[in-house]
Amino acid sequence: MTVERFSDPAVLRASASYGSFLHFLESREHAGFFQSPSFMEVVKPVPGFAPVLFLAHDGSGQVTGSLLGAYQQEGNGVKGWLSRRMLVQGGPLGDPTAADALISALLADAKGKAIFVEFRNSFDTTGLRPVFERKGFRYTPHLNFLLPVGSENEALQRLSTARRRGLKTTLAAGASWGPAANGDEVREFYRILHGLYRSKVRKPLPPLELFLQLHAHPDGRLFVVRHEGRVIGGCAAPVYRDRMIHYWYVCGDNSAKGIQASVLATWASIAHAAQQGIGTLDFMGAGKPGQGYGVHEFKARFGGIEVEHGRYETVLEPALYRMGAAGLKVYQHIRPLFHKDR
Repeated sequence: MTVERFSDPAVLRASASYGSFLHFLESREHAGFFQSPSFMEVVKPVPGFAPVLFLAHDGSGQVTGSLLGAYQQEGNGVKGWLSRRMLVQGGPLGDPTAADALISALLADAKGKAIFVEFRNSFDTTGLRPVFERKGFRYTPHLNFLLPVGSENEALQRLSTARRRGLKTTLAAGASWGPAANGDEVREFYRILHGLYRSKVRKPLPPLELFLQLHAHPDGRLFVVRHEGRVIGGCAAPVYRDRMIHYWYVCGDNSAKGIQASVLATWASIAHAAQQGIGTLDFMGAGKPGQGYGVHEFKARFGGIEVEHGRYETVLEPALYRMGAAGLKVYQHIRPLFHKDR
C-alpha cells in the first residue's frame, strides 16, 4: 500500500488520483465536508490554516483510504509557536489497514509542525481504535447529536416544546433568517460570534477570512438572523452533497425582547436541510459525558440522537504542550479584562 500527500487543492484536482478519490468518497457512508476537497478549498487561503490530505492506494492504484486534516495556529511569534496543532475533523476513511498507513503518514508529517494531533470523530471508530492506540493515541469520550432531518414539519415536531415556543415567539417578533447576502452581513455575523467567544467561550476563534471563504464556496452555507434591518445572529453550516449539513459555528444576540436569535439560527440550518433534502445534521460536539455542559442542553432540545464517538489525541512535544495549555488558561482568564470596555 502506498500513501500520497496533497496540501494544495489545485494540485489535487490536476492529479491522476482525483477521480478515484471522489469515487472513494462517494462510496463511504461517513464521508462529509471535512473529508472532502471542499474543506481544503475553504481553509487553504485562511491565515493560520494549512490543510493536508493523505490518500492510500492499493496495488492497482485505486484509492482505498483517505485522511484530511489541517495544521492550525493562532497568529505568529510565541503565541503561534505554542498553539501549533493538527486537527482532523471526522476521522480516517477506509479499513484498518488503510487507516494504519494513513495515520503513520500523518504522524511522520506532523513531526516538527504540530505540538499535538487530535481527531474529533464524527462516526463510530471502534473498529479503528486498536490502530490508534498502537500509534500512541489516547481515547477520550465526547458526545454529539446527529439529527435525522426529514421534512420541515417532521423536524419541527422533533423540537422540544420550549424550542418550538421560542421559535414561534422569535418569528412573531419580526425576526427572519436567510443566507448571508454579502460580505458585510458575514462581518456582522462574525462580530457577534467574536463577542461570544471573547466573553463566554474563551477559546481561540478562526479569523474572519474563514467565514468569508465559506460564504463564497458552493458547499458553504452561512445563514444570518435579521431583525429590524440588522443582523443579530447566524450559523455557519457547510454541506456535503445531500447527505450531511455540519453545524459548525452559531451565535445570536438575544437581547431584544421575545427573540431567541441563536434558536432561529439553529433552525435555519435544520430548515435549509429539510428544504434541500439533506439527510442528517451533525451538531459537531456536545461536551464530555456528565460534564453538565450548557451547549449540550441547548443542542439536545432540537431532537437529535445522542452519540458518543469520542476523540483521539497524541502529544508530540510534551514540554511545549504543557506550556501551551498553561498559556490557554491564562488567555481565558485575562482576555475579558482587556476587552470588557470595547
